[in-house]
Amino acid sequence: QRKKEKMAITVLINITITWIGCFALLKFLEVKYTQKVHTILETYNLDVSLFQIKWKTTSLNRFFDTYGNRWRTKWKGWYQAGLIFGGICMISSILLLLGNLLYVIFTWNRSGEKSTSVLTPVIPGVNVPNSHLGYYFIALAVSGVLHEFGHAFAAICEKCKVRGFGAFLFLIYPGAFVDIEDKVKRISPVSQLRVYCAGSW
Repeated sequence: QRKKEKMAITVLINITITWIGCFALLKFLEVKYTQKVHTILETYNLDVSLFQIKWKTTSLNRFFDTYGNRWRTKWKGWYQAGLIFGGICMISSILLLLGNLLYVIFTWNRSGEKSTSVLTPVIPGVNVPNSHLGYYFIALAVSGVLHEFGHAFAAICEKCKVRGFGAFLFLIYPGAFVDIEDKVKRISPVSQLRVYCAGSW
C-alpha cells in the first residue's frame, strides 16, 4: 500500500514538473514569437494557463437552442424533478457525512488507530488499479460533457443564452464547461437552482 502511495506521489510530481516545463516553454515562445503564438491559440480557441488548458467553441450553440426550445416544457418538468431530487440528495449527503464523522470518532481504537471509514476516496494508482485508469478518465470526460449539456439545456429552458461550450484538462483531470450569459444571475432563485442542479440530473 505504501509503495503504491509513493508511486502515485511520484507520478503526480512528474506531471506537475511537465506542466511547469510546458508552460514555461509557451511563455518563452510567446515572448519570441508573440504574434504567431497568439494566432495559433486564437485559431484553435485555446486558453493555456499554469496546470490547465481550455478549449471553447460556439458550434454547439444552435444545437442547444434548437433542442432546448423544442422540448422546453418537457425539459423544465425534468429539471424540476432534478431540483427536488438534488435537495433530497444534498440533505442525505450531509447526514451521511455527519454519520461517517461520528462513526470514526466513537469507534476510535484505544491503540490510536482509526476504524474503517464508511467513505473511501477514489485515488487513481492507489485504490484504483493502473489498468483501469483509461476507463476511469474516459468515464470522467463523458460524464463531464453530459453534465454540462444538462446545464446548457436547463439554461435555454429559462430563456438564457448559451455563449459557448468547452473542454479542459487540469493536470490530468478532464472536464467540460458551458458559458451561460449573465442573465442567469437575474432570474428567480428557483429557476437558478434548476439550472445549477441540472448538471447532476
